[in-house]
Amino acid sequence: MSSYKTTANQIVEMYCQSYGVTLEDIAKTYARTGRAKVLNGVHLDRLRMALSYFLEMRTDLSLPVIASLCGYKCHSTICQNRDNITFYIEMEDKEFYPYWLQVLEVGSPLLPNDVKRKIYKPKRKVLNFDLLKKAV
Repeated sequence: MSSYKTTANQIVEMYCQSYGVTLEDIAKTYARTGRAKVLNGVHLDRLRMALSYFLEMRTDLSLPVIASLCGYKCHSTICQNRDNITFYIEMEDKEFYPYWLQVLEVGSPLLPNDVKRKIYKPKRKVLNFDLLKKAV
């Protein structure tokens, strides 16, 4: 587990460097102002989401450890974001997907996909728009 933590620390540092932010920047807490947390054009919330999901899928680190590495106060935020993240990745969301591609580029050479994680299935039900069109 310690080798994964060391590698995860390296990935977090390299990922932050690629966006020009520091570990302190992603660990900052912001008041709930309703505005996106943006620093130098980087959406810190999306950066954290991509990073935490990558580490969760590619390592055997516990969620509290991943949360502390990614700047979250509590691991429950990671659990709450899973559905959204899987949806964003499947739909290649224009706001989130560049952050996901960057974390894959930075982290994949250091953490090959050899951890046998249970594949997360989102709880979100995808609407069948064809059925909705027929109903109208």
